[in-house]
Amino acid sequence: MIVVVFALLASVGFGTSAIFIKLGLNSMKSTTGTFLSLVSGSLILITISLIFYSNELVIANKTIFSWLILSALLNFLGGRYLNYTSVNLLGVARATTIIGTAPLFATVLAITIGNETLTLPVLLGTLMIIFGLLMVISEK
Repeated sequence: MIVVVFALLASVGFGTSAIFIKLGLNSMKSTTGTFLSLVSGSLILITISLIFYSNELVIANKTIFSWLILSALLNFLGGRYLNYTSVNLLGVARATTIIGTAPLFATVLAITIGNETLTLPVLLGTLMIIFGLLMVISEK
């Protein structure tokens, strides 16, 4: 049950941050906002990691390190810039709804690359995501 609470708290955090993104981007470009967010977030994360997890920061396996770097480039650099740009251009409600379709892509990749099984609840959830996306993008 506690993991559900953590997931809901993460959603609250992401939803709240979208409002702050919109407010911050009223006075700067998406590229500047992305840069400032990445620098400040990295400084905070590096500090916390050095204090609490310094022994785990050494990654001997180059393959694992490569996957983590690729994830960082896609998520933190590319994803954040596109997130900020979409919030700035579409508004918070529409952009976060569209960004919320991430489970759709995660499900497709989990099944095709991760060899996970498609269950009825996952299929129904995926169809609801597609239906919700169609409603948002067809809004006039």
